Amino acid sequence: MIEIFLEAALGVILMAAPIHFDLSSSSGALFWIGSFLFLLLAFVRFIFRERRPPGHRVPLAPDMSLECVVETILGTAQVLGHGEKHTNKLLDLLQDIGQAAAHGILTVWGRSQPEVLRVVGVRSNSVEIPQSYWENHVIHEIAYIKNCEGKTRTVLYDEEDAYIDLSFCSEEIKAFRRQWIKKNRHKKEKTI
Repeated sequence: MIEIFLEAALGVILMAAPIHFDLSSSSGALFWIGSFLFLLLAFVRFIFRERRPPGHRVPLAPDMSLECVVETILGTAQVLGHGEKHTNKLLDLLQDIGQAAAHGILTVWGRSQPEVLRVVGVRSNSVEIPQSYWENHVIHEIAYIKNCEGKTRTVLYDEEDAYIDLSFCSEEIKAFRRQWIKKNRHKKEKTI
């Protein structure tokens, strides 16, 4: 929104500043026409942005792996060697990511890997995982702890309809990170 106002302000400045340009000269006319078109473009962009229907979401794109998400929120993607306290935080984070996906707070993308494709070695395209999928599925904690693999499993530890190579939108992760850190700031660490 701010960039549109800056464009409009620049257009006004371009139109108003050089009053000495005469419309009868070719350079003056070209300058005024260019300034007017620039201002018109900024106005049109502003109108179309303001006319979006309420609740309209700009299409998101995945640009962060699960490993990057964990590193962004916890400060490190590796778990082994960091102690029980860090492992508990990681398990809480992975669970909260799955719950946020189930509630539509986070959008998650992944590759569907049926057993037939896995054996042949074919990789499917990354797709947006439906929100309803997360009602019976979670992020596979053991697969992540072993090798930072972003993978899903059912709540009963079945990997039949699993997604792999989980990815997220960094804009959503920024907001989620603020909420997650605030929620866990005063939370006592669980002990096993």
